[in-house]
Amino acid sequence: MMQNEILNTSLAAVGEDIGPELGAKMVKDFQDAFPNENPWLFSGREIIQRILNQPDCQGIRFYNALNELGEKTLVSV
Repeated sequence: MMQNEILNTSLAAVGEDIGPELGAKMVKDFQDAFPNENPWLFSGREIIQRILNQPDCQGIRFYNALNELGEKTLVSV
């Protein structure tokens, strides 16, 4: 979804189901293109639910970030 489309729709509706085949292909393509990158990050259900339970929350935004060791990670808001 393009940024201008996102601004003109409900934030809670942003995203799409791409199916397992396309998802697997996209992951493989990334891993093939960037073999030295961390292949995945994990957030548990409890922290995701705490974010979603905040008043007026419409979804979760993920920011690229560096942790205290200088490693790439994500910050969820």
